[in-house]
Order: sequence, then structure tokens, then C-alpha cells
Amino acid sequence: MGDIKENRNKSFWVKDIGEIIKSDLSDLQQQYNAITNELERYFSLYFDEIKEQRNLSIHYDKNPVKVYDMLLKLNIEETFKKLIPFLNILNKMFDLTHLLVIGYDKELNKERINNKTQFENLISKLDGFKNAENEKSISLLQDNMRNSMNVYF
Repeated sequence: MGDIKENRNKSFWVKDIGEIIKSDLSDLQQQYNAITNELERYFSLYFDEIKEQRNLSIHYDKNPVKVYDMLLKLNIEETFKKLIPFLNILNKMFDLTHLLVIGYDKELNKERINNKTQFENLISKLDGFKNAENEKSISLLQDNMRNSMNVYF
């Protein structure tokens, strides 16, 4: 089981999703831990039984006859009994990654609003430089900056 734990720590779920949640979206940590624990329980029950089928199905083998034999011996009913709980875990993973995207989107929107506000403040500061000679030029510059801002924000 140590081998599977080591490989799981290199997985996208642990290495990438787990790190993102830990560093950026800690409010999802409890859900992430619950799914990870469910995944651990699933693999502790089924890993030894499915390891060879999984490896042959994903990585094949230098000897194609092994893959063929595995497919011939495959018991569809037993396979689905093991697959359905895993699909439930995958659905929870998809739901959590969707929440992760929503969380990042909220953070990006906050950043966009903050940047837009700062940019608008900068544009407004140009009013202090207006005088009779340059008012038209500065007003044009401000309009161009606002138009550009609407493209980026």
C-alpha cells in the first residue's frame, strides 16, 4: 500500500488540486479531505483486486496477449460493482473542481474590480493637470484610457 500512497502523492488530485486548495481556497479544504478520505477507503478495499486490470487497461503490456486474456476473463457485473462507487467519487471530485473554478473566478473578479478602480483613480488624477491649453488633450487621453479600460476590465 506504500507504493500506491507514494504514487497518489504525485497525482493531479493531491499534487495540484490539493496544493491549490491549501494555498488559495482553504474554505474547500474540508470537502477536499472528505473526498480524499473516500478515495483512500475505496483503494484500500479494491486496489489489489483492480491493480492488474487497471495497469493492463491503461498501460497495456509488451505482450498484447495479456491484455486480450484480461479482457476475455473480465466479469462485467463484478467490474461494475467496483466501478460504480469510484464513479461516485469522481463525480464529487468534478463538483469540487467546479467549486474551485468558481472560487478562482470570484477572486479574479475582485482583482479586476480593484484594478479597474485603481485605473479609474489614475484617470481622474489627470483632471488636476488640466489647464486652458491642454484640457482638450487631457480629456481625449482620459476618454481613450476609459475605452481601453473597458476592453481589459
